This record gives sequence, C-alpha cells and structure tokens, in this order.
Amino acid sequence: MTNEKNKYLTIFESLSMPVFIVDPDGKIENMNLAASNIFNTNSVPGTKYYTDSKEVIIFTEEFSWLAESYDDFVRSKEQKIHSKMSIDIKEQYFHIAFSRSLDISGKFSGTIVIIEDITKRKKMEKELEKLATTDSLTGAKKRRSFLQFFEQELSRSQRYGHKLALLMMDIDHFKDINDTYGHDTGDKVLKHLVAEAHGILLGTDMFSRWGGEEFIVLLPESHDHQASTVAERLRGNLSKIEISTDSGALIRFTVSIGMTVVDNKDDLLNDIVKKVDKALYMAKKQGRNRVVIQ
Repeated sequence: MTNEKNKYLTIFESLSMPVFIVDPDGKIENMNLAASNIFNTNSVPGTKYYTDSKEVIIFTEEFSWLAESYDDFVRSKEQKIHSKMSIDIKEQYFHIAFSRSLDISGKFSGTIVIIEDITKRKKMEKELEKLATTDSLTGAKKRRSFLQFFEQELSRSQRYGHKLALLMMDIDHFKDINDTYGHDTGDKVLKHLVAEAHGILLGTDMFSRWGGEEFIVLLPESHDHQASTVAERLRGNLSKIEISTDSGALIRFTVSIGMTVVDNKDDLLNDIVKKVDKALYMAKKQGRNRVVIQ
C-alpha cells in the first residue's frame, strides 16, 4: 500500500461517522470502523483493506429505511450529487449523505453513504427550544412565543376573514394566597391552573403565562359564543380545584377573565391586547370570579 493510500485509509478509519462504500450492484464493498460497529463485527481499522471478505451485505436490506432514498439517488444518473436529509426513527435522528464515487475515467463506480447519528444534537435543540419558549414552572408558553403565534394568527385571520378570540385571565387574590400559605402553595395554584387549562383547550389554541399570576389565551377561528363558552368553562372548572397546602389545609381559588373577539381587519395586535386587558380590569372591578366581554 502506498503512503498516499495509507494516508487516506487513516482518515477513512478515524472518522467517527459510519461511512459505507456501496458498489453499483448495491453491495457494501467497504466500510470504516465506525460503520462496522453497527454490525458488531469486532473489526479492527483497515480490516476490509487487507482481507477478502466473502460476506455479502446488501445495503438496502440492512438499511431498509434508507432504501427509497438510496434508489432515488442511484437512479438520478447525475455524475455528482450530494443529498442530505434528517430521518426520525423511534426518536432517533440521522443525517444521511449520499455522494457518487467515480473512477479515473469518470464512470460511476459506487456510492459513498455517510450516516451520522444526530439524536443528541436534536434532543438538545428541542430542549433549548423548550427552555426558550416554555415557562419552566408551569409548562405554559412564554409571552414571546405567544406574541409570535398571535401575530401569525392575526395575519391569517385578516387574510381569510376568520374571527379569533383573546382571553386574559388573572388569579383572584393571588397575593393573599402567597402571603397566607406560602409561595410553594402559590406555585401549586399556578401549576394546577395550567394543567386544567391545557385539558380544556384545543391543540390549535395557544395558552401562555403573560406574567406573574396572569395568563392569556388565543382561540383561533372562534366567534363570540364559542369563546365565551370556553371562558366560562375555564372559570367554572378552575373554581372547583382543591389545593393542598403545606399545613394540610385544602384551599380553592377563582379567576377573573377578560375576553374580546377580533373581527376588524384594521385591528392591531397591541390594541387588541389593551382591549382584553381592559375587559379583565372590568371583571376585577365588578367583583372578580367572572367573565367580562369587551
């Protein structure tokens, strides 16, 4: 083996990603150490270069989940092509790269397939996204995520003439709960509220912690009656929840809700939020534990 070939062999075997060289008939002609570990062959670096293995491994049989992508690539007949994809298999994610291998005359001599396991990276990305968009205590969406979603839905409703409703909710006398029973009990109230709300709302709705004990709900494609029914259901169900305090006492809490329905194409996001905030203020002023529509 020449020094030049030995250099490339060293690089090939030292790659942490599994690399397969597949011949034109679809048989795995060669693989690096990382790739051989997939088959538990107990290979040592360079084994495939120094021995003639009689074992025939068909790439698409061993990796059936890549068969369609591999066949599409081979049939493309392009001299040079590099295709990348991410595939989700039982919560595992892979980055797949196909590239065409050519001999010295430029003729197709096989396919180089690189399979990179990016599961850890994807899970970390999801975790970071969750931290950025979700309130860590309650699991509700953060205000910034809500506003982004609201802006998109408002634009969509204005484009297609759909109504949407906005609810703003505040826990009545929440400061008294914290002062009397402690912040741990206050946290329990917040968590129970969010859990109950998620059980009532649809997957297309957006529920967010607006700040402190204040929450906001966006109901896409909802008219007055639908939205008021949801608001009353939230208010009624939440008032029935019993929270156990550190001393063993059981307490209940109520919420006040302001509501507005958007059907004016000229409405601006900030104006709508101000409107629902005013409705919430009126609910508080009128005695709490009620829904006021503005």
